[in-house]
Amino acid sequence: MTETKTPAVRIKPRYSAAEMTNEDYHDSENGTLKDYISGTALCIIYQKSLSHWKRGEMKASPALYFGIASHAAILEPELFKAEFTRGFDKEYYKDFKHELPSGEIVKNELICTDAALKATLKAYGITKMSKHIGQALKEESLKRIPHLNIMDFEERKFLFERRDKVVVSPDDFDTIKLMRAELLRNDNPEVVAALKHMEVEQTFTAEIEGVLVKVKPDMITRLNSVWDYKTCLSAHPEKFAKHAYDYGYYLKMALQKDVIEKATGMAVPKLVLFAQEKTAPYIVKPWVMGDKELEIGRQQYKRALKLVKLAREKNAYPAYGKKPAMLTTPQYILKKYNLDDYSLNQ
Repeated sequence: MTETKTPAVRIKPRYSAAEMTNEDYHDSENGTLKDYISGTALCIIYQKSLSHWKRGEMKASPALYFGIASHAAILEPELFKAEFTRGFDKEYYKDFKHELPSGEIVKNELICTDAALKATLKAYGITKMSKHIGQALKEESLKRIPHLNIMDFEERKFLFERRDKVVVSPDDFDTIKLMRAELLRNDNPEVVAALKHMEVEQTFTAEIEGVLVKVKPDMITRLNSVWDYKTCLSAHPEKFAKHAYDYGYYLKMALQKDVIEKATGMAVPKLVLFAQEKTAPYIVKPWVMGDKELEIGRQQYKRALKLVKLAREKNAYPAYGKKPAMLTTPQYILKKYNLDDYSLNQ
């Protein structure tokens, strides 16, 4: 019996957002581009090691979830509206009231603790509940007074009703809406043009240094410039420049430029880090990557790619080496103790 082989998937140099979903792009095991390495992976290799990339654990963080939600709200507002929802908010219940059969209006705020629940029961004349604690107390209380708003049950019901949505904490959800409003108020002609005439979340592929690479820039304008939206604590020139270097933006932007140009045959004339602060007044500041910054990033990603190629050839993904090595003290610390080369030569 002849074995039927699944035909190889033809990889395209360019995919639209509809052709390449985020889930497919990031699926390193079964995704269409599972054999392609991303800028994020190259940053891990360059800043840490091959071992961290191959065997490390990618932990989700509040900052990561905030970034995902804010990107959706800014770049794909219809997607944000359809797939994201504001999380459970205790403040929603603060003015709730309930009318008793007698006609009396009583408070019906959210009950968050056992102590508060027992106090509420006592107010209703129910006192013989000492043998009930925790879940049993809550269940028995609802049997006796069905209209009570007990937090565990209310939150569980809330999440069940929104089980097909991405739940964003109330504070983050409100902040993201304010950030988007501030961004849309920006009257800089270049910012307005970029937001009005952009294609979002396209994917590009190429081979560089003998390694298959993929990139997914946030926005590409009609002039083929790349804009990447970045939330930050500070868009101040000195602070953001350090932030951009530390978080691998130099590497990622240089990689985006080179992969897009190779995939499309078209020049990318400008690369912009579109920064916005996460606290009021939600300052928006576009930062253009210069030739020096791009060259730094290019050297970084090419070094990482060479390490990937060598690692794959040898099937070895080391970290910092196994042999003992001399600890090298940074120059700024040596200078503090007058042990740097300049101080010793005086």
